Amino acid sequence: MRFANGLLYTGSSALHPTTGAAAWNAPGEVVDAVTQDVALMGARADLVGRNPVTGQFIWRAVGANRTAAGMYDPVVGGSLVFSGHPHVVNVLSLADGTPLGTTPAVGLDMDIIPSGARVFVDGSGTLYAFAPAP
Repeated sequence: MRFANGLLYTGSSALHPTTGAAAWNAPGEVVDAVTQDVALMGARADLVGRNPVTGQFIWRAVGANRTAAGMYDPVVGGSLVFSGHPHVVNVLSLADGTPLGTTPAVGLDMDIIPSGARVFVDGSGTLYAFAPAP
């Protein structure tokens, strides 16, 4: 569960915490992360961006969600989304889901730690620091 924007996000729904009434629901999707501007929803292999208050569809990044082989929840750092897949981290725009790049290979077992518009990845015993190109 996540709490943001005055709502409680769980499963495929955003709920009003005081009443339990549904603010919105996206069947077949699961909340992965929530910011003030975007609710990131896993929809099978895709990652979907929705308005976090209304649930209105904003964007879909095909194949950007975690996979069965690499179970890494997408994380947000600044205006970027970092989605871990086996051996690499894909970088997307939070605003529109545009793919911005992929890190070099960092290992199969990794932790993704966002900090501002940077991401740190602990992969196979090595700490990597990535920042978007200017």
